[in-house]
Amino acid sequence: MIRFPFQVCASLVFAACLAWPALPPAGADWHREVVLHRHEGSPVSGRFVDYLPEETYVLATPSGEKIEVPEADVEQVEFADVRRHLEREGRYRRPLDPAAREVHEVVLADGERYNFNLRVKESPEGMILFWRGLLQGAGGGMTYSHFVDLGSARGDTAVKDAPPGLDLGWLEDGRLVAGDRVLRTYELFARFLDPAPMRLSGKVSPRSGNRYLYRAVSPAGGRGCDLVVVLEVVEVGEGSVRLRWEEFLSWTGVELLGFRVAEAREWASRAEWREGDALLWSRFRYGDYIKATYSFEFATRDGGEIAGNDWDILFGNSGPFPVAAAHRCGGDESGDCPGGVSGIREIDPELTDTGDPQNLAGGELAKECALRRGRTYLVHSVDMDSDVWAIFKVTDIDPARWVKIHWQVLRRDGAKFAGPARSEKEDKR
Repeated sequence: MIRFPFQVCASLVFAACLAWPALPPAGADWHREVVLHRHEGSPVSGRFVDYLPEETYVLATPSGEKIEVPEADVEQVEFADVRRHLEREGRYRRPLDPAAREVHEVVLADGERYNFNLRVKESPEGMILFWRGLLQGAGGGMTYSHFVDLGSARGDTAVKDAPPGLDLGWLEDGRLVAGDRVLRTYELFARFLDPAPMRLSGKVSPRSGNRYLYRAVSPAGGRGCDLVVVLEVVEVGEGSVRLRWEEFLSWTGVELLGFRVAEAREWASRAEWREGDALLWSRFRYGDYIKATYSFEFATRDGGEIAGNDWDILFGNSGPFPVAAAHRCGGDESGDCPGGVSGIREIDPELTDTGDPQNLAGGELAKECALRRGRTYLVHSVDMDSDVWAIFKVTDIDPARWVKIHWQVLRRDGAKFAGPARSEKEDKR
């Protein structure tokens, strides 16, 4: 692991706070300001504080009032910080100024990657890959990628060599459109902490003349990125694809550091919880890997900076079934770790006070287990620097969509657990 001098780290954090004025202080309300543009009726604005299993947005007004808006009624989610960022960049207008745009072109053969930040192929942190006729996110441990199909029609702007995103822009009320089409933008601008799961489309079969908005998000380490580009497929050949692209939105490294500081602050208040509640969304249905995971070790979802890929359970990864999988050590499917094998199994809830968690197993732990309402499960999660035993009860479940659990850590060992553990209930007193 590369370690930086304290002065360097402190300077980076200080710079992030200066560059990101919306960064909340510790303990402050970190929820993002949004505007929900509805199909009918006036827009609704507030802080995005929750998303209910009924697929309903929950916003909080400055007075503390909670407003519930069904997602089916929402045409587009507008994020206030994204709008401010684009206004600073001079990109919040329609149409965007063609003279101020850079359009690039690249040809990818089958198996080749491309990095939009560095504008080079075969970067170790590639952002897009052409593989067996599909365009998809790739390289650098991509956190996620997402395509929005814009189609091929551009109306009056369909002129030779026009920028791919010439007809993209905003209406006066703040909605992002491509031509006359209002776009779904949540997956383009949402971040780890936002409550709703993202319905991700991570692969497309490119068609000549078609255009896409493409978002690539990679981890914080190294050259972490979060950017959106407009792609135009010029030609699909035999084993290759020719693309034209232009940048639509890109956060700087300092701004990304600011996001990570906000995430760390949000997590710090519950870092030592030993008991709590969690809502997991099916990875199969929504495609949102992060919202499908939970870490009992860190009392958080699989966020970018906190848990990384160190989750303990994953829901809905094996098709449209209510199945939870236990994390295998370091990604090793054998689960071979110094502390034993990770796994999960259903247990008798009356046996949860036996003292030694290993006595609860009553047999071999499995890689995954079907979940049912009211049942209790034991999880043993082992990696190279920690050993966690936890139980959870399924309090409610929609088998193909989500599961609610109440969890409790029975034991967690490792150098990182020097302090006493607390419960969510204790922290709320």
